[in-house]
Amino acid sequence: YDALKSAWYWKFQYNRLSPARNDNTVSALMPVTDLPSYPSEEAVISGVTVEMLKSLFPAAVEEVTVKAAEQRNAALWSGKATASDLAAGLALGKSVAAVFLARAGADGMRTAGGSAVLWKALADSATARGEIAWISQDIPARP
Repeated sequence: YDALKSAWYWKFQYNRLSPARNDNTVSALMPVTDLPSYPSEEAVISGVTVEMLKSLFPAAVEEVTVKAAEQRNAALWSGKATASDLAAGLALGKSVAAVFLARAGADGMRTAGGSAVLWKALADSATARGEIAWISQDIPARP
């Protein structure tokens, strides 16, 4: 939400017309509107989302990065945005993500899921009470 809010603030500050409005030889595959195109909201969402997903799913960084690039390319190839619209949007999205990741790194939430020692203590406690401890079926196993 904050990334889009920032994008739309800057869109109306710069008020750059879409490629098809600036150059009538551009054939847009998307509906042409009078809304500003700079920075690209698609790229803003791409930038913030890819950074957040990379931190949440470090094993999927390559896949997330490729999919985000495809999404940005769709806006470029459809004539909805220029390369500079996308570059500015991507930078803005990444900067918004950096704020949230910094906040997340300092809010103590990393320890909310416990630790290996705590998970073992919970399993041992269940076993001591004659109960069956929960075992993750996920691969890799979750706590």
